[in-house]
Amino acid sequence: MTMQVGIVADTGIVLASDTKFYSESSELGLTITGGLRKIRIGESGKIAVSCAYALKLAFRIAGSIVAGLSPQFWPHPTDKIIEIISSELDKVGASQHECLIVLAEPTPKLYVFSSGEKTVHGWLDSVCWEVPTYAFCGHKTNASIYWADRFFRPVVPRLRSMEDSVTLAAQIIFDAGKINSNAVGGLEVIKCDAAGIHVLTAEENIALEAAAHERSMKIEQILFCG
Repeated sequence: MTMQVGIVADTGIVLASDTKFYSESSELGLTITGGLRKIRIGESGKIAVSCAYALKLAFRIAGSIVAGLSPQFWPHPTDKIIEIISSELDKVGASQHECLIVLAEPTPKLYVFSSGEKTVHGWLDSVCWEVPTYAFCGHKTNASIYWADRFFRPVVPRLRSMEDSVTLAAQIIFDAGKINSNAVGGLEVIKCDAAGIHVLTAEENIALEAAAHERSMKIEQILFCG
């Protein structure tokens, strides 16, 4: 389980993920570890892919997207993304995957992929589309998605600034961890503008978590202490 959100801002894209993962140890059984980056960045600094579902496969798929989605496909990437992911799923016999893809060129765009049903005729209903406001991957029933719904509710939603979108994304991931601490925890954030992908440092992510925690405490005080 993971929690990831992509948000379209007024000047670019924000992509955030938790960093908790489970590993199998032959001696100790299931081990829970934090601090794993689940967002893969291309060497060009122009493409980023989030990794949800089984992480070993997710990292493989993310690597294939970064390698196979060459600049010639960036203006209209959806068909190529579906082709790349479907091919990787076929190789391992997997049936389900989803991910968020960020492209800096020609202009910053956010895309989401969701796999469909595998039949003898191939993959049916696998879809990839450009996201106009926000999208989630992973624990999409987590109640923290309320924050995105709350701030993009209008019929014609107003895109937030990059700074506000980073704050919103951090709050969503932080609260998701509080609601489902068994499976979600930690934070990593990237920003994408016309210049490319910008990866926030560990110190910046920690500061965002601390600020999210403080906001949560203030909301609790307002609700229950007047």
